[in-house]
Amino acid sequence: MDPRKPIDLNLPTAVPCSMREWIQNWTRFHKSNDMQARDRFGLTGHYLEANGERLRARLSFENNRVLPGTLVTQVTDVDSMIAVVKDHFPFKEHTKLEYFPLYSPKHALDSDLHLPRVMIQDKHGEPLSLHPHQVPSARFLEANRNMLVRIHFPRLERGSGASKCLNQKEHEQLYDLAFRPAAEEVVDFELNGTWPARYADELFRAEDVRSQREAGEHITDGGRGRRVQQSALAVHSKDLDEWIARVREIVDNQPELAWARSFFFVIQMRGLKHDPESMHMPPTEPPVFAAVRSDGTLKPDDPRVKSVEHTLGDFLTKDFDEDSCFVDLGMNIRLPPEVGDDSFSCPLPAADAHLAILCHVLGLESDDLSEYMSGKGGYYQRDDLAGLKTVAGFRFRVPGKFNHHITYIQLYTSDKTLIYNLNLPHHAKRVTCSDVLFGWKKWRKNHFEPLLGAFKAAAESHVMYLRLEVRVRLNCYPFVQLRVPDAMIRSWIYTVESDTFWAWKYCRLTSLYSVLCLWMDARRSITEAELIKYCSLFVTLIWMANSLVNRPDDGGRWDEVRDSSSVHNWSDDGSYVAVWPLLAHFLHSLKFETGRPPKMSGYRSLSMKAILFACSKATEMDLHRAVVSSSSSDGIAGEDEIPNETVQEARRTYSTAGANRRRKVQMHSEIRLADLFPGAIPEPAVAADDSEGDDPEERPRPITRTQQLTDILCDLPCQMFQKAPVCTATKTSWSVITPSMAAKRPRIFEELAALEVGFPNRYVFENNWTLWENTVNSLLPTIAESLGDKQKGQQGLSCLAARSAFLDLQKKIPDAYREEVVRLVRKYVNDHWLWLPNGPAKNRIWSTGECKSNSARRVGPLNGGPWIVLKPQDDGFALP
Repeated sequence: MDPRKPIDLNLPTAVPCSMREWIQNWTRFHKSNDMQARDRFGLTGHYLEANGERLRARLSFENNRVLPGTLVTQVTDVDSMIAVVKDHFPFKEHTKLEYFPLYSPKHALDSDLHLPRVMIQDKHGEPLSLHPHQVPSARFLEANRNMLVRIHFPRLERGSGASKCLNQKEHEQLYDLAFRPAAEEVVDFELNGTWPARYADELFRAEDVRSQREAGEHITDGGRGRRVQQSALAVHSKDLDEWIARVREIVDNQPELAWARSFFFVIQMRGLKHDPESMHMPPTEPPVFAAVRSDGTLKPDDPRVKSVEHTLGDFLTKDFDEDSCFVDLGMNIRLPPEVGDDSFSCPLPAADAHLAILCHVLGLESDDLSEYMSGKGGYYQRDDLAGLKTVAGFRFRVPGKFNHHITYIQLYTSDKTLIYNLNLPHHAKRVTCSDVLFGWKKWRKNHFEPLLGAFKAAAESHVMYLRLEVRVRLNCYPFVQLRVPDAMIRSWIYTVESDTFWAWKYCRLTSLYSVLCLWMDARRSITEAELIKYCSLFVTLIWMANSLVNRPDDGGRWDEVRDSSSVHNWSDDGSYVAVWPLLAHFLHSLKFETGRPPKMSGYRSLSMKAILFACSKATEMDLHRAVVSSSSSDGIAGEDEIPNETVQEARRTYSTAGANRRRKVQMHSEIRLADLFPGAIPEPAVAADDSEGDDPEERPRPITRTQQLTDILCDLPCQMFQKAPVCTATKTSWSVITPSMAAKRPRIFEELAALEVGFPNRYVFENNWTLWENTVNSLLPTIAESLGDKQKGQQGLSCLAARSAFLDLQKKIPDAYREEVVRLVRKYVNDHWLWLPNGPAKNRIWSTGECKSNSARRVGPLNGGPWIVLKPQDDGFALP
């Protein structure tokens, strides 16, 4: 059977158009005030001609080739430096260094440096071959504003997915047991004489534990948290090697520091490209003669040599270990204005020229590299530019088999500098699905609208360039980034006017933002059964908006977002894949409905797993709550959807209290039980999708309400254990059972053995139906009962996401079934669960402390354990 859908087959004729012509079409629809036509064209490429003919705009760059004879300017610079050091730092004698002893997670290395592996061979264990970012690290030294020295610990084992940052305890051990004692012996007394005696003393000095009110700061919704002032301790470079040698000796002989053995360092210098001494014209002569004399020494007056030596002026570069130091050399390529013109054109890298560029830079044949261009081994990564398919940058990690002096190459355009921010995820001004769902007003004002303004203004001010960067061994830097023949560069690029390129970004973002506004305005009409139908477009809009900022998210679920929103066709190898016949990422369809959010055709949608991943939600119920909750995104309380007399009476009884800012417990059970209540609740009617009539493929269906009830009972136990009580005296949990253990046992409250093992010290209440029922009812309340939580002083119950989900589910079902649902769930608990924490005794999830009630029996040697209520037994079963 042909897998192609009507959205792949019934397509209008594709008409080639330049980027400028595309913008003119978009502007025409905009001026006509037909915003649906404008946005359909902006996001799908489809439009209707005046004669009624349906067409698609296919972007073409054939008329944007750089003409022969066009001037190309090339300027090179030293962008950064990375060096691996084990024992000897080749600093010049009078280099000022600053040692930072305190914990600073933002300084840990978390990204690949694209270097050869570091080899560790010593007496402390098996030989290791590793990349620096794969092992725990911490900031060690800084020198001038550009240099950071990290210390890495290859023998310190971390679990999969665990942080690679040293924790406070490890920092404390290093300082108290090694760095401070070694400094007393080696570092000049004028410097170390004022170092803090203990790590704890330095932490005490640095911490500011005041609240916002105490600090005289403006009170915001978020907590102030502890502030730590990082201060440096001075070290002279002449003492550094001896100090490190003594530290290594201490570490090697201290059992408590066994984890720190085999440590090494990584020096990193960044942000050097704009230094006037770093920038220089690329050498034009053959490399052997351009920068190297016949006697094998460097020419001191060569611009390349002067730039590198100045940039690395704090080092005796000849003293670096062989193959341990690498420099990044960048080349900026611009197309200056012609005579009589005052605007630079935008050089855009041709995607089909990537192989030729790599061959030129590496000096290899295309046969050597072509196998990697398909993504084999993850060496080559293509970075689409602004959603376009004809033009793209790339990243290329040079395979080790070539044993090349270049280890990494990247090609990108300077438009990313407009939104570059090192302190943000992805180092860019981006937005997430969760941001938009929970803070729409904030992100409209602080992201989408300023970004549109920035794109519009950049057309007049931004002088765009193409940047080629290579990472090369220090001893080979004279031989790379030589001037490229102008004719060769012209074959690598397209050119468009600056206002055209930025107008493309502006128009696309305007349409994305317009459709997103329509979606957000109507989102409260989305039912849980319609999440896939409508959220597929929402997730795709956010992904496309971020793709206009910098390289698009890719891999895993993001590839599904890209492919599911595209038309499909047969590839050359016979597989059925996403294709982009319009040479940009356009949606396969876009539908507008009065009073409902926009959507794509149901012929091809995202999976629920991909939507949950993109929205950072664990369940469909969590996602639906986020989608329809106006209060979470706009700060405006939505109208009560339950005009139930009992609820209204409860609201009059329990006055409104302030918001509870405690964090929700969102943990979910790893085990899902089969539906415990099949058929007990009617399912909502699901409107047939417009595509279902002629497409036999089974559509993804939402989870049933009764399965949701079952999932709530699975999640509730592990969330309760996540709030398990802590003994104030010992600062340890009263529970032997951890939340992760409870997440694997959704029936844990059905097991008396779990109580015996999990709480060796406890108070037990038994044979008290009233107490048992109060406990069950507090965990699984009716809507009316839940309104009294705050008035009664309940603590913690409202933090349980499963309990909130139970209340949300009641709101979604018909009035006639609400009482029955509560009865069914409570009956299941009463029939199957055997024990629970006696929280209602103190209006908590868990009550603790010494219990003087005659009806309680103490178990275990310690006073003050958790209070447990047992389900009353009628058969004389012996209870623990």
